[in-house]
Amino acid sequence: LQENAWTPPALHVDVDGTKGRALVASTHVSFIESHFASRRRERAASPDGVSVPLMVLTPREMAPGENLPAILALHPNGDGQFFDYWSPFFDYLAASGYVVVMVDQRGSSGYGRAFR
Repeated sequence: LQENAWTPPALHVDVDGTKGRALVASTHVSFIESHFASRRRERAASPDGVSVPLMVLTPREMAPGENLPAILALHPNGDGQFFDYWSPFFDYLAASGYVVVMVDQRGSSGYGRAFR
C-alpha cells in the first residue's frame, strides 16, 4: 500500500519476486483528487526563535488574501511527527472551508535533540 500527502492509498503487488510492482487498485481518480486540500510545508518562529515545522492545508478554491477559520492540529504523542501523507480527515476539514495547520511541536521526532 503506497500513499503520500498528494495521493490517496494505492495497492501494488510484487509480480514476479523482482520487486517489480503492478498497480492492483487505486482510489486516485480525478473526483477524489479534486477534493484534496492544497498543501505546503512552512516553518514558523517560536518566541525564542526556534523554527517550528508546519504542514498547511487550505481549500483548493481559496482566493489569495481570503481569511478563513483555522484549525491547529498537534499530534497526540510528544515524540511523533506529521509525515507527508494523505489524510482524509484533514483534507475533509480543508474542503469544508478551514485552514488546517499541522504542527510538529517541540518534542517531535526527526528534528534533532536540540529541537526536542
